[in-house]
Order: sequence, then C-alpha cells, then structure tokens
Amino acid sequence: FFGDGDAGPSWWSIDNSTLTGGAFLFSQVWDGDESGSDSSVVFCNSTKWSLSSSDMNGGFLFAQIWGGSSSGMNTSVAFQADTVWSLSSSTMGGGAFFVYQFWGGDSSGMHAAATFNSMVAWSIISSSMSGDAFLFYQYWTGAYSGSTTSVSFNGYTTWSVINSTMSGDASLFTQVFASDRSGSSV
Repeated sequence: FFGDGDAGPSWWSIDNSTLTGGAFLFSQVWDGDESGSDSSVVFCNSTKWSLSSSDMNGGFLFAQIWGGSSSGMNTSVAFQADTVWSLSSSTMGGGAFFVYQFWGGDSSGMHAAATFNSMVAWSIISSSMSGDAFLFYQYWTGAYSGSTTSVSFNGYTTWSVINSTMSGDASLFTQVFASDRSGSSV
C-alpha cells in the first residue's frame, strides 16, 4: 500500500517540529526502498505530539504519543501488507480525545473521526481507487483553518492536499492521487 508491492515493506521515520502560534508540524520521511519522499501535516492546536515507527510482522507500527499537558496515553496503527489498518481509540485528559478508523481492506468505506482537543475535530472518510490505491479526505472543523500541505507515500504515489475554507470555521482538505494510479479525488 505504501511502497512498491514487489519491494516489500519499507521504513518510515516521523519527526516533530514546533511551529509558531501553537501549531505543530509532523515531517514524514520515507526511509526504505522507496526513499526520497517527504510529507508534512500541520495540526493547528495547542498540544504537541511525537510519533515513532517500528517494524511489525511485515507491516508497520506507529506509536502516537500525546506529548502535551494531557500526555500519558498511547495509540498504535498497524499498516499491514494487505492494506488493513488496525487503529486503537483512547480518551485523554484535558478534553483531548483520539478516535481513529479501522481500515477494512480493498473495498473499505469506513468512517471515523479524530478530535485532538475540545475545539478541533476531523472527519475522515476512505474510498477505493483503482488498483490498490486509496483516497482519504479530512474535514477540519475548528478555529484553526488555513493550512496547506502535500503527502508523498513513495516515489510514484504523490498526494496533493489542498485546503479551501468553508462556512464557519471549517475547512476541506482535498487529497488528489497524482501519479500512475491516479483517477479519483474528493
């Protein structure tokens, strides 16, 4: 799913850097056979996160650690070779919640939501694309609209994430698959 199927699993490293205005940046660097792609995600809230990766039975394990005032809770994501996601849900103190999705496979259409604090919420919907590629859109509902970023999962699968402000304080992040397996967008 994230790499060349013939090449097998590849490693990721995820680094956290602090931005101004209470925002935080996660730099995701592809560090395996498909090395060379970078991506970044801005979570415009007041709580710092740190992420780490490790190998897990032919897949990947991302430990997401809440690093701010509500620290102490962990949650994990398993990226398996058959593109099955296994994500846990945890409730943290201080009005911060982490709720994520379960990815069911090639025909999955699961809905999920993630609330990083009391005033920042995300809705995540997955839809199938051609082949084994998938598309996600993230609906930002909070007071911190205005970010733009891009994601590259490997050398030939690039996503473009575009933010356009909607009514109220909501924003829509549209991720367009922009390479060999392109053809779908939301």
